[in-house]
Amino acid sequence: IAARKFTALRQYGKAVQFCAQNNDTEALNRVVGALLNEYLVNGLYAHRLVVECLTMTPGHREFILLVDQIPTELMYPTENLPNDRQIFCIRLAFTVAYAEFHFAVSSNNKEARVGEELEELLEESGPQAPKTWWGLILVDLGDFLAREFTVSSACEQYSDPGLEDEAKISSKHMALALARLEEIFIRSKHGAGSDYLWALMRRYNMKTEAEALQRLERVRFTMIHSAATSMISEVGGTGSIMEN
Repeated sequence: IAARKFTALRQYGKAVQFCAQNNDTEALNRVVGALLNEYLVNGLYAHRLVVECLTMTPGHREFILLVDQIPTELMYPTENLPNDRQIFCIRLAFTVAYAEFHFAVSSNNKEARVGEELEELLEESGPQAPKTWWGLILVDLGDFLAREFTVSSACEQYSDPGLEDEAKISSKHMALALARLEEIFIRSKHGAGSDYLWALMRRYNMKTEAEALQRLERVRFTMIHSAATSMISEVGGTGSIMEN
């Protein structure tokens, strides 16, 4: 009951802490579901902040702040944490990793950090995101890449070398993202699209899987362009002759 009250008040840190103290994994699942639903319904910024989004600062990224309420020892467990608490950390791993991914893409971090967080979400060895969230994560990534491409193009147009300094997502991380994207398209052709598109359709109120796949087609184009750029930048030497 206490966890439900804290959740209703959007005090997710206290709700998670209460569940951990009482070893209530069932209640924790409900809290985590409600916390992730904050993003599906409101995105990174809550509706009550929509006016402030015109002059958004990092402090207003409410989804990240809500996740950041969780006690540090549960977000980033140490090796000497009791086994019962370790179970809670496992349940929280995806939520924390997803918030960190959005912190990277929304705070002007270099793309290398975004790639690392992306690997955490989509690599089998990490706190892998549920497949139902893959489509949404890839759209988040596509939006970020498209925004960075627009900024980079503007810098080239106005020849501002200070703004043009751009660290590309590594080809390794782009290959991982493209592999997950292709899996979605292949599985969708065999009738398993809902296994990958649920969160994406929920987030953007899409009515059909075809609508979600059309959005992912645009993401595919953006990712291929970015991957090609990354590969070009990683090929060749470092210009030692000219430097010497």
